[in-house]
Amino acid sequence: MTCTEEYKEHIVYTFHAFCRVVIRNAMYTAVRTRNRKYKREISLDYLTDEKHYPFGTKDEYFKAPEPEEEYLLTICGDTVVFSNALLVKALSRLSEQEREMLYLSFSSAYHSMKSPDATSAAAVQRATISAEP
Repeated sequence: MTCTEEYKEHIVYTFHAFCRVVIRNAMYTAVRTRNRKYKREISLDYLTDEKHYPFGTKDEYFKAPEPEEEYLLTICGDTVVFSNALLVKALSRLSEQEREMLYLSFSSAYHSMKSPDATSAAAVQRATISAEP
């Protein structure tokens, strides 16, 4: 089959018509997608004016309770502040040596978490905590 000018022109017109159809269908799809999205969306003005929804909420579930009362206890020459009365009562029932041993074990753990040089200080404290029978 020979390729005449009319046949080439027919091919070009057919291709242009096909492209127009594809572009028109893509436009219809985009419009339908936009309309579906628009129907599902709720405007911020509607939420704030009509329903009076707040912009944010205050989370009260994880709020730390404020200590009602502070209890001071002196152990190993340091004054420690407690907010739990039951803990202070339990510590006061212990002997002075047991109280010091507890304090030094927790304070050495606290200092080792705080600074990297506390390992030597913790070793010195552990050496001084020897229970005498």
